[in-house]
Amino acid sequence: MRYLVADRISEISAAVGNDLAKEQFQGFFCAFLQDKESEVRTAACRRLSDFCLLLDAQTIVTHMIPLIKNLQTDQFQYVRQALSENLLPIAPKIGKNATNDHILPIFLALLRDESSDVRLNLFKRIESLNKVIGIENLSQSIIPALTELSQDKNWRIKLSVIQQFPVLAEQLGEAFFNEKLTPICITWLQDNIFTIREEAIVNIKRLVEIFGPQWATRNCISKLTSLHLDSRYLHRMTPLFALSTLASVLPPEEIKKSFVPVL
Repeated sequence: MRYLVADRISEISAAVGNDLAKEQFQGFFCAFLQDKESEVRTAACRRLSDFCLLLDAQTIVTHMIPLIKNLQTDQFQYVRQALSENLLPIAPKIGKNATNDHILPIFLALLRDESSDVRLNLFKRIESLNKVIGIENLSQSIIPALTELSQDKNWRIKLSVIQQFPVLAEQLGEAFFNEKLTPICITWLQDNIFTIREEAIVNIKRLVEIFGPQWATRNCISKLTSLHLDSRYLHRMTPLFALSTLASVLPPEEIKKSFVPVL
Protein backbone atom coordinates (compact mmCIF):
# COMPACT_ATOMS: atom_id res chain seq x y z
CA MET A 1 0.00 0.00 0.00
CA ARG A 2 2.81 2.42 0.82
CA TYR A 3 4.47 1.58 -2.48
CA LEU A 4 1.28 2.29 -4.43
CA VAL A 5 0.78 5.67 -2.77
CA ALA A 6 4.43 6.62 -3.29
CA ASP A 7 4.21 5.56 -6.95
CA ARG A 8 0.98 7.54 -7.56
CA ILE A 9 1.64 10.56 -5.37
CA SER A 10 2.06 12.87 -8.38
CA GLU A 11 -1.35 11.86 -9.72
CA ILE A 12 -2.94 12.24 -6.28
CA SER A 13 -1.38 15.70 -5.94
CA ALA A 14 -2.79 16.75 -9.30
CA ALA A 15 -6.22 15.50 -8.24
CA VAL A 16 -6.39 17.42 -4.94
CA GLY A 17 -4.55 20.51 -6.18
CA ASN A 18 -0.97 21.64 -5.70
CA ASP A 19 -1.61 23.85 -2.68
CA LEU A 20 -3.33 21.12 -0.67
CA ALA A 21 -0.80 18.52 -1.78
CA LYS A 22 2.09 20.76 -0.73
CA GLU A 23 0.50 21.31 2.67
CA GLN A 24 -0.65 17.77 3.40
CA PHE A 25 1.62 15.37 1.50
CA GLN A 26 5.12 16.64 2.21
CA GLY A 27 5.41 14.67 5.43
CA PHE A 28 4.19 11.52 3.71
CA PHE A 29 6.65 11.91 0.88
CA CYS A 30 9.57 12.45 3.25
CA ALA A 31 8.53 9.26 5.05
CA PHE A 32 8.47 7.35 1.77
CA LEU A 33 12.05 8.45 1.05
CA GLN A 34 13.06 6.91 4.39
CA ASP A 35 10.83 3.82 4.24
CA LYS A 36 12.29 0.54 5.45
CA GLU A 37 11.32 -1.15 2.16
CA SER A 38 13.59 -0.45 -0.79
CA GLU A 39 10.67 -0.70 -3.24
CA VAL A 40 8.95 2.21 -1.50
CA ARG A 41 12.11 4.31 -1.53
CA THR A 42 12.57 3.51 -5.22
CA ALA A 43 9.01 4.56 -6.04
CA ALA A 44 9.44 7.80 -4.10
CA CYS A 45 12.71 8.56 -5.91
CA ARG A 46 10.99 8.04 -9.26
CA ARG A 47 8.53 10.79 -8.27
CA LEU A 48 11.12 13.05 -6.64
CA SER A 49 11.44 15.68 -9.36
CA ASP A 50 7.67 15.81 -9.94
CA PHE A 51 6.88 16.26 -6.26
CA CYS A 52 9.57 18.90 -5.76
CA LEU A 53 7.86 21.04 -8.40
CA LEU A 54 5.10 21.55 -5.82
CA LEU A 55 7.53 22.90 -3.23
CA ASP A 56 9.41 26.16 -2.87
CA ALA A 57 13.19 26.25 -3.02
CA GLN A 58 13.70 26.72 0.71
CA THR A 59 11.50 23.74 1.56
CA ILE A 60 13.43 21.54 -0.88
CA VAL A 61 16.77 22.58 0.58
CA THR A 62 15.63 22.26 4.18
CA HIS A 63 13.57 19.08 4.08
CA MET A 64 14.38 17.16 0.89
CA ILE A 65 18.11 17.60 0.35
CA PRO A 66 19.15 15.92 3.65
CA LEU A 67 17.09 12.84 2.72
CA ILE A 68 18.50 12.81 -0.80
CA LYS A 69 22.04 12.90 0.58
CA ASN A 70 21.29 9.73 2.56
CA LEU A 71 19.85 8.01 -0.50
CA GLN A 72 22.98 8.57 -2.61
CA THR A 73 24.63 5.76 -0.62
CA ASP A 74 21.55 3.52 -0.35
CA GLN A 75 22.58 -0.12 -0.32
CA PHE A 76 20.03 -0.99 -3.00
CA GLN A 77 21.10 -0.21 -6.55
CA TYR A 78 17.56 0.39 -7.82
CA VAL A 79 17.05 3.16 -5.30
CA ARG A 80 20.21 4.90 -6.48
CA GLN A 81 19.20 4.39 -10.12
CA ALA A 82 15.85 6.08 -9.55
CA LEU A 83 17.54 8.87 -7.61
CA SER A 84 20.15 9.53 -10.30
CA GLU A 85 17.46 9.80 -12.98
CA ASN A 86 15.32 12.26 -10.99
CA LEU A 87 17.88 14.34 -9.10
CA LEU A 88 18.98 16.91 -11.67
CA PRO A 89 15.54 18.36 -12.61
CA ILE A 90 15.49 19.80 -9.08
CA ALA A 91 18.38 22.15 -9.94
CA PRO A 92 16.38 24.80 -11.86
CA LYS A 93 13.87 24.91 -9.01
CA ILE A 94 16.41 25.76 -6.30
CA GLY A 95 18.77 28.00 -8.31
CA LYS A 96 22.49 28.18 -8.98
CA ASN A 97 23.87 28.75 -5.47
CA ALA A 98 21.86 25.96 -3.86
CA THR A 99 22.64 23.68 -6.78
CA ASN A 100 26.37 24.25 -6.35
CA ASP A 101 26.13 23.69 -2.60
CA HIS A 102 23.82 20.67 -2.55
CA ILE A 103 23.00 19.05 -5.91
CA LEU A 104 26.47 19.15 -7.45
CA PRO A 105 28.18 17.20 -4.61
CA ILE A 106 25.50 14.49 -4.86
CA PHE A 107 25.87 14.44 -8.65
CA LEU A 108 29.65 13.99 -8.35
CA ALA A 109 29.22 11.21 -5.80
CA LEU A 110 26.78 9.35 -8.07
CA LEU A 111 29.19 9.75 -10.99
CA ARG A 112 31.55 7.52 -8.98
CA ASP A 113 28.87 4.93 -8.22
CA GLU A 114 29.89 1.32 -8.77
CA SER A 115 26.79 0.74 -10.92
CA SER A 116 27.11 1.86 -14.54
CA ASP A 117 23.30 2.16 -14.72
CA VAL A 118 23.37 4.77 -11.96
CA ARG A 119 26.06 6.77 -13.75
CA LEU A 120 24.27 6.51 -17.07
CA ASN A 121 20.98 7.80 -15.67
CA LEU A 122 22.66 11.05 -14.68
CA PHE A 123 23.36 11.88 -18.32
CA LYS A 124 19.71 11.44 -19.29
CA ARG A 125 18.89 14.64 -17.38
CA ILE A 126 22.21 16.49 -17.62
CA GLU A 127 20.49 19.32 -19.48
CA SER A 128 18.80 20.45 -16.26
CA LEU A 129 22.15 20.86 -14.52
CA ASN A 130 23.74 22.48 -17.56
CA LYS A 131 21.05 25.17 -17.61
CA VAL A 132 21.81 26.17 -14.04
CA ILE A 133 25.59 26.02 -13.63
CA GLY A 134 26.93 25.71 -17.20
CA ILE A 135 28.86 22.97 -18.95
CA GLU A 136 32.24 24.53 -18.13
CA ASN A 137 31.77 23.62 -14.49
CA LEU A 138 30.81 20.06 -15.39
CA SER A 139 33.31 19.16 -18.09
CA GLN A 140 36.07 17.95 -15.79
CA SER A 141 33.63 15.63 -14.06
CA ILE A 142 31.49 14.27 -16.87
CA ILE A 143 34.13 13.52 -19.50
CA PRO A 144 36.00 10.85 -17.45
CA ALA A 145 32.68 9.25 -16.49
CA LEU A 146 31.46 9.25 -20.10
CA THR A 147 34.76 7.81 -21.31
CA GLU A 148 34.51 4.98 -18.80
CA LEU A 149 30.89 4.24 -19.69
CA SER A 150 31.68 4.27 -23.40
CA GLN A 151 34.06 1.36 -22.78
CA ASP A 152 31.77 -0.58 -20.44
CA LYS A 153 31.95 -4.37 -20.75
CA ASN A 154 28.17 -4.54 -20.87
CA TRP A 155 27.30 -3.72 -24.49
CA ARG A 156 23.79 -2.60 -23.49
CA ILE A 157 25.29 0.12 -21.31
CA LYS A 158 27.53 1.15 -24.20
CA LEU A 159 24.49 1.25 -26.48
CA SER A 160 22.64 3.52 -24.06
CA VAL A 161 25.64 5.85 -23.91
CA ILE A 162 25.73 6.14 -27.72
CA GLN A 163 22.05 7.07 -27.74
CA GLN A 164 22.76 9.93 -25.31
CA PHE A 165 25.46 11.52 -27.49
CA PRO A 166 23.18 13.50 -29.84
CA VAL A 167 21.48 15.04 -26.80
CA LEU A 168 24.87 15.93 -25.32
CA ALA A 169 25.99 17.37 -28.67
CA GLU A 170 23.11 19.84 -28.66
CA GLN A 171 23.97 20.93 -25.12
CA LEU A 172 27.76 20.99 -25.32
CA GLY A 173 28.23 22.68 -28.69
CA GLU A 174 30.42 21.64 -31.60
CA ALA A 175 33.80 22.88 -30.33
CA PHE A 176 33.57 21.18 -26.95
CA PHE A 177 32.08 18.01 -28.44
CA ASN A 178 34.84 17.72 -31.04
CA GLU A 179 37.58 18.13 -28.47
CA LYS A 180 36.25 15.66 -25.93
CA LEU A 181 33.75 13.25 -27.47
CA THR A 182 34.20 12.90 -31.23
CA PRO A 183 37.15 10.46 -30.80
CA ILE A 184 34.86 8.18 -28.80
CA CYS A 185 32.33 8.20 -31.66
CA ILE A 186 35.05 7.07 -34.07
CA THR A 187 36.20 4.28 -31.75
CA TRP A 188 32.71 2.76 -31.68
CA LEU A 189 32.88 2.19 -35.45
CA GLN A 190 35.37 -0.63 -34.79
CA ASP A 191 33.66 -2.14 -31.76
CA ASN A 192 33.54 -5.94 -31.51
CA ILE A 193 29.72 -5.93 -31.20
CA PHE A 194 27.77 -5.42 -34.42
CA THR A 195 24.91 -3.61 -32.67
CA ILE A 196 27.39 -1.05 -31.34
CA ARG A 197 28.91 -0.47 -34.78
CA GLU A 198 25.43 -0.15 -36.25
CA GLU A 199 24.31 2.37 -33.61
CA ALA A 200 27.60 4.27 -34.01
CA ILE A 201 26.66 4.95 -37.64
CA VAL A 202 23.18 6.12 -36.63
CA ASN A 203 24.85 8.35 -34.04
CA ILE A 204 27.02 9.97 -36.73
CA LYS A 205 23.93 10.60 -38.83
CA ARG A 206 22.27 12.39 -35.92
CA LEU A 207 25.40 14.42 -35.28
CA VAL A 208 25.47 15.48 -38.94
CA GLU A 209 21.87 16.63 -38.56
CA ILE A 210 22.93 18.72 -35.55
CA PHE A 211 26.32 20.07 -36.69
CA GLY A 212 25.90 19.94 -40.46
CA PRO A 213 27.64 17.97 -43.28
CA GLN A 214 30.84 19.99 -42.87
CA TRP A 215 31.28 18.45 -39.42
CA ALA A 216 31.28 14.98 -40.94
CA THR A 217 33.73 15.99 -43.64
CA ARG A 218 36.17 17.47 -41.12
CA ASN A 219 35.90 14.87 -38.39
CA CYS A 220 34.82 11.41 -39.43
CA ILE A 221 34.31 10.66 -43.13
CA SER A 222 37.96 9.87 -43.86
CA LYS A 223 38.26 7.72 -40.75
CA LEU A 224 35.07 5.91 -41.66
CA THR A 225 35.98 5.20 -45.25
CA SER A 226 39.49 4.08 -44.28
CA LEU A 227 37.91 1.04 -42.68
CA HIS A 228 37.61 -0.51 -46.15
CA LEU A 229 41.30 -1.41 -45.70
CA ASP A 230 40.74 -3.14 -42.35
CA SER A 231 41.94 -6.73 -42.12
CA ARG A 232 38.60 -7.83 -40.62
CA TYR A 233 35.84 -8.17 -43.19
CA LEU A 234 33.17 -7.22 -40.62
CA HIS A 235 34.84 -3.84 -40.22
CA ARG A 236 35.20 -3.46 -43.99
CA MET A 237 31.41 -3.73 -44.17
CA THR A 238 31.00 -0.70 -41.88
CA PRO A 239 31.56 1.91 -44.64
CA LEU A 240 28.90 0.14 -46.73
CA PHE A 241 26.35 0.31 -43.95
CA ALA A 242 27.37 3.92 -43.33
CA LEU A 243 26.79 4.88 -46.97
CA SER A 244 23.17 3.74 -46.92
CA THR A 245 22.56 5.46 -43.58
CA LEU A 246 24.37 8.74 -44.24
CA ALA A 247 23.29 9.23 -47.85
CA SER A 248 20.21 11.18 -46.81
CA VAL A 249 22.18 13.77 -44.79
CA LEU A 250 25.32 14.22 -46.90
CA PRO A 251 25.52 16.31 -50.11
CA PRO A 252 25.94 14.37 -53.39
CA GLU A 253 29.41 15.87 -53.87
CA GLU A 254 30.64 14.35 -50.61
CA ILE A 255 29.15 10.96 -51.43
CA LYS A 256 30.76 11.00 -54.89
CA LYS A 257 34.12 12.09 -53.50
CA SER A 258 34.35 9.87 -50.41
CA PHE A 259 32.10 6.85 -50.84
CA VAL A 260 32.06 6.03 -54.55
CA PRO A 261 35.80 5.16 -54.61
CA VAL A 262 35.26 2.90 -51.62
CA LEU A 263 32.36 1.19 -53.37
